Amino acid sequence: MYGDYKIPFEVADDELSLSVKKESGGYTYTRQMGEDVVSKQILTDSANLNISPIEPLNLPMKLTSALLIELENTVVIKPQSTQHLFLTFPVELGVFLYAQKGKKNIDIFSLVKPKYTLYGDVSEGTICRYWKSSVHTGIPQVDKLREGVIELVIKNGSLEWIEMHRVVFNAYGMKIFYDRELVAMKARMSIRGEDTSVTDFKNTPIRKGMRKALEIYQKERQPLKGTKFLMEGGL
Repeated sequence: MYGDYKIPFEVADDELSLSVKKESGGYTYTRQMGEDVVSKQILTDSANLNISPIEPLNLPMKLTSALLIELENTVVIKPQSTQHLFLTFPVELGVFLYAQKGKKNIDIFSLVKPKYTLYGDVSEGTICRYWKSSVHTGIPQVDKLREGVIELVIKNGSLEWIEMHRVVFNAYGMKIFYDRELVAMKARMSIRGEDTSVTDFKNTPIRKGMRKALEIYQKERQPLKGTKFLMEGGL
């Protein structure tokens, strides 16, 4: 479903249907998921449409730029070592109209119901989009309309064995790529101590031939504190 389309067009499966149909004076965009229907009038002679995975922090509204992934199993990391693992993350989809003069986001939706949690202290903690992931040593099989894969490189620079229960990322740094089978990102985690680490993303795909997804956070708003996330509330 991801990729470019010439309008009019229509795609559908058992859970989701998207269409842009010709009407008098323009087109009608319709998205239906069960009983949920979104419809918009598009006043144009011609345009193209792109469906892209986007940063999963837009629904039901932009409450935060932080994504917290809780690990199903605790990971124990050797001192002074670098480790690789793979996690999953929730996927949101953006629908964009584009012509010669630029792109316009007209719809954002997800097949995954969003959940939120608090990271850190109750009074001064960070609201985060919440996701629970199993831990993998290779790329897991996922439904690309629901889940993406993060290849995470963990560098434990401390002199201690570290137990890791969660990881938090900043949406402003996310660099999502996709192909016909997979939505994915590459990320890094630098552990400074038992309760402190820094996370960020790499602007490269996890395998050749992947296309870079459209970005919403970097295009619409400028980050005030950079693109990394400083985890000081525990790993």
